[in-house]
Amino acid sequence: MKKNIGILCAIALLVILSQDSLAWHAILPIQIERVHVGTQVRDDFEIPEYVINPVFKFKILTALSNATLTFDAYEVDVDNDEIIVNGIFAANVCKSERKFRKSWIECEIILDPALFNTGTNTISFQSGLSQSVLGPPRDYDDYMIKNVMLKADYKHLEPYFLENKAVVPNNTIVGTPVEVKISLTNIGVKPAINTTIIDYAPLGTRIIGGSREKFIPTINLQETVTHSYLITAVNPGAYYAPRSLAIYMNEEGELFRKNITATKLEFRLPKPVLNVSLSTRKEVVTVGETVEFNLEITNYGPGEARNITFSSTPPLKSELVAGPESMISLGENQTLHSKITVRFTDTSQQIYRVYTHYEDSALRGYVEKSSDVEVSIVEKTDVEIFKAKTLLAIIIVAILVIAILIVILRQVGL
Repeated sequence: MKKNIGILCAIALLVILSQDSLAWHAILPIQIERVHVGTQVRDDFEIPEYVINPVFKFKILTALSNATLTFDAYEVDVDNDEIIVNGIFAANVCKSERKFRKSWIECEIILDPALFNTGTNTISFQSGLSQSVLGPPRDYDDYMIKNVMLKADYKHLEPYFLENKAVVPNNTIVGTPVEVKISLTNIGVKPAINTTIIDYAPLGTRIIGGSREKFIPTINLQETVTHSYLITAVNPGAYYAPRSLAIYMNEEGELFRKNITATKLEFRLPKPVLNVSLSTRKEVVTVGETVEFNLEITNYGPGEARNITFSSTPPLKSELVAGPESMISLGENQTLHSKITVRFTDTSQQIYRVYTHYEDSALRGYVEKSSDVEVSIVEKTDVEIFKAKTLLAIIIVAILVIAILIVILRQVGL
């Protein structure tokens, strides 16, 4: 009898659904991709980019602009650990034509993730879409939410660490102290007991401060502890800091191990940095006249500059008369002064510069360009005319000054 009543109720429900478009669409599937987040997450803590629920039950109303879409039954296999929904990245709204109830046309409306609200195993949606965007009710009888992508935080039931290992600075000169810094953050749900950090310094380096091991009696939930020590190296090159190890227990005495990320660093030889300045007191000279340039080189370090030589690219129609002389070395924070004499053989505007070649302590070569100096070369007659004009201008200015003084003296009655 009960079985017959159930069959009759089901038939009656089908009749009702066939007459009510809204009820027929009361339960719809959400089409999204499945991602497994079980053992892989727990062992390596590689949080998946998206965590997806295979089955959602939700209610959807035709007047979507004023409706709140809520679905639950959020189930993900995480080996008895908890998964917390904390964000939605995207979702699409698809429109269904009235005459094709089982056929959903292309999803044209992309929803703003800010329209979604999330909680534990529950996601609600308030579209806020106007009727003009959704289309008139006579054209479409329902809407469907598709392609919902979620992000979740993985929560461990035991003590569990987020780890980080860094060297600061990770690229420096040999002999400089470098800090190796390890941090552990307990993101689990239980405190970590008797934690021991064991680090392995890069081969070829030596510890100059602190210890590569540390013992921490208790690391509570959400607590971060740090351990650091100093190393240095006497030989240049790239060094590999291998993975460190954290050994710890839970409150029941169960032992755990956590590998800490490896990292790299580099020690390099000091490179001397030279500043090369070129200047002259004569910026206008006659053809055939020699010009003396002052060359100043300062080594700002770090390190000594060795085997210093010079080269230049003389302008057209000019010749190098003397200098500069090579040097064996230039120490850190030292300055070199030298002279260069050049003769120009034709009229023009000329740019003159000098290139300084030098090596560091490892005999690696460098080149530094000097500042540019512009020189105007003119004919002798042009110089004489220029001097005459200059003298005339000086005389005129002197006469004007004397005249002004006479006027002033007369006004004061002297």
